[in-house]
Amino acid sequence: RLHAIIEKLVVWEHSNDEALLSSARWEIARSVARSRNEAPPPEGDPAAVLGWLAARAPAVYDPFCGGGSIPLEAQRLGLRAVGTDLNPVAVLITKALIELPPKFANRPPVNPDADPMGMTSGKGRNSQRLAWRGAAGLADDIRWYGRWMRERAWERIGHLYPPARLADGGEATVIAWLWARTVPCPNPACGVAMPLVGTFQLSTKAHNQYWTRPVVSADGVAFEVQNRADGVPDGGTVDRNGAVCLACGTGAPLTYVREQARDGPYYDNISYAELSDFFYVWLRPALRDIYPELFAGILVPIEEEMVATPRFENPDERFTALLDKTLHLIKERCTPEFPSSIFYAYKQQEEEREGVVSTGWDTMLTALVQAGFQIVGTWPMRTERSARSVALGTNSLATSVVLVCRPRPDDAPVATRQEFFAALDKDLPERLGHLTREGHIAPVDLAQAAIGPGMEVYSRYAGVETIAGEPVTVREALGAINRAVAEYHRGEQGHLDAPSRFCAEWLRQYGMADGPYGDAETLARAANVEVEALSPRLLTSEGGRVQLLPLESEAWAHDPQLPLAGITAWEGAFRMAHALDGALGDRGATGAAEVARAMGSGAGQVERLARILYAHFDARGDSRNAVRWNRLAAEWRDIEARAASSARQVEMGLGG
Repeated sequence: RLHAIIEKLVVWEHSNDEALLSSARWEIARSVARSRNEAPPPEGDPAAVLGWLAARAPAVYDPFCGGGSIPLEAQRLGLRAVGTDLNPVAVLITKALIELPPKFANRPPVNPDADPMGMTSGKGRNSQRLAWRGAAGLADDIRWYGRWMRERAWERIGHLYPPARLADGGEATVIAWLWARTVPCPNPACGVAMPLVGTFQLSTKAHNQYWTRPVVSADGVAFEVQNRADGVPDGGTVDRNGAVCLACGTGAPLTYVREQARDGPYYDNISYAELSDFFYVWLRPALRDIYPELFAGILVPIEEEMVATPRFENPDERFTALLDKTLHLIKERCTPEFPSSIFYAYKQQEEEREGVVSTGWDTMLTALVQAGFQIVGTWPMRTERSARSVALGTNSLATSVVLVCRPRPDDAPVATRQEFFAALDKDLPERLGHLTREGHIAPVDLAQAAIGPGMEVYSRYAGVETIAGEPVTVREALGAINRAVAEYHRGEQGHLDAPSRFCAEWLRQYGMADGPYGDAETLARAANVEVEALSPRLLTSEGGRVQLLPLESEAWAHDPQLPLAGITAWEGAFRMAHALDGALGDRGATGAAEVARAMGSGAGQVERLARILYAHFDARGDSRNAVRWNRLAAEWRDIEARAASSARQVEMGLGG
């Protein structure tokens, strides 16, 4: 029930749905009341619910509030919110978002064109005059004075922005320039500048769909704006695993993109505080008399900033010490009644030591454990644009994660290394099964989500030590969690049908290349299948060589005459992924659902196999295939729902 409300709340169109917000506030109040052994406020009285939350619910405190998005959302849910930030520009943005609008609530605008009698709501015959309410008056003033400033700016510098020439010879005003960073294609025969874009879509609104169509020529890649829905490519050229060349189709792993970014955002991102100086020097003359405490200095205070930048001596050690101090203070002041949720946006930058790839996790997790927290959950949140995170190079954000923590009991024991590994082997597989089969965590997010239950085991102890008394570090614990996830996928392979187990094992050993028939026979006997029985539906067997059918093969295309009931998970997965890969919008999901419907109860193994295949290709840096299998698993609930609906229609005689 709570997750259903969250799913609705994150839809942009529901941002101001007061009925939905009231439902969310009531659920929060009911949860808080249950934890306090109190009666909740009356559900049908929104004002009483808000008053109850203000008096009894825990406050949301964001000590690094930035632009104020977290305090704002807390306020919308009826919770008390406190936000602080060292940066005066960030504080000013938060004030404009949270403090200033309520001061002008229900007041008319002051611009000369405003109607003091009220605002118009609706259009045509449905229009009506209403009193200025909420922040509508303030918004009207912002629009009016924004237009005034735009017109004055156009009078002065408009000649510097020439119009665009259209294909029909006409002209149009350019309202925005879109830029794409590039890296050279790794294919020596191609070598064009590869645009790094997350999507080709400009607008996805109904009846207002625009996208940029890439045009490949000898000179490279250019773009044309299209205003129709047909032909829009799925995704873009780049994701968290790498990039694809538009000219020749060559894939470039993420390591190559980063190497070119360094050797060729490229320089590291400009520090938050230093970037703010650009805005600060323009804001200060106009606002220092209104907010003297924010604009007392000549520039933004950067010496106290908690970042790891080269301007500090020993920047990593300084950052770690400040982070440790911060988390200790949070631990001292948090309540044991509720978990502390820490929203952590970490950098894409990686380094490998002792066989473990670190993306900033060990620094944060070590600080949390040393501060006395037990990590009880990690939830990945795709709040950052993947194309941006790849393109900006070493200092950009990869993803955001909510770390759910509770104070560790003072009498927590110290465990040996063997005890920790044994507890990890015992607890983690069940939790991973919950995340995949019940939580439906996308495969691309599973590695991050698995850190939660894995670190819950590690952080339940006051310490983990070797037999010699040396501490087992968070870095080593993360390595053990990564290995446990890999073992989980191998264990999942054992739940597949025999032909699918054979194909999965053949893929592990030979990939999509061909291999000796004798090796295939040996693997087939172990799986209790015959190689020839799998040909030609799953593989080819010619000239003493065996090869799995690639996903691009037309053999996987939908054939209404081909019976699919009782087919293997491997065939079902490849047919569904082929349908998703070759169609746009709902057509791909509909095609995949038809395969699932025909498979009946056997379709349940397809999601499991999709996760296994994602893990295989991701581990080998094959971003193109990894994305395909991640998509199948991520859309599985929708495919299941469509399959069930289609099955009901067939039973009622409404479908084929």
